[in-house]
Amino acid sequence: MDINKLKLALDSGNYRISLHAIEESTKDALTIKDVLQSMQVSKIIENYSEDKPLPSCLVLSFLNESPIHTVWAFDVLANKAILVTVYKPDPEKWVEYKERKK
Repeated sequence: MDINKLKLALDSGNYRISLHAIEESTKDALTIKDVLQSMQVSKIIENYSEDKPLPSCLVLSFLNESPIHTVWAFDVLANKAILVTVYKPDPEKWVEYKERKK
């Protein structure tokens, strides 16, 4: 997945937020507005090109210097981004929030 295509879809308002993402953002005291804003400076850290029904990716971004992980699916035909989930990564499970610990 291309981060620039994802950001372009977000900037143009061509996105959908899943119910699961809303529930998870609430658990971590994140607003969807903040999550979307954090995507301005973000990086894909894992690609899931074989995901069904749509390819997806794990994105690292920061909000007030706090890391956020989001999983985005992307519908190429509709040029639409779908926020699947969002969470604050556990530092015990990640190296610099970019790589899963072995």
